[in-house]
Amino acid sequence: MFGAIVIHHRGLLWSTGSFAVAESLLVQLLLVSLYPWV
Repeated sequence: MFGAIVIHHRGLLWSTGSFAVAESLLVQLLLVSLYPWV
């Protein structure tokens, strides 16, 4: 749960530019891989 908050905060920081796309993809991959641990 805490990790998701941190990831969301990073997403807000990278909300501008094409970085948002790459960041969102990385976030989704992390959420999928860490889902059993959340």
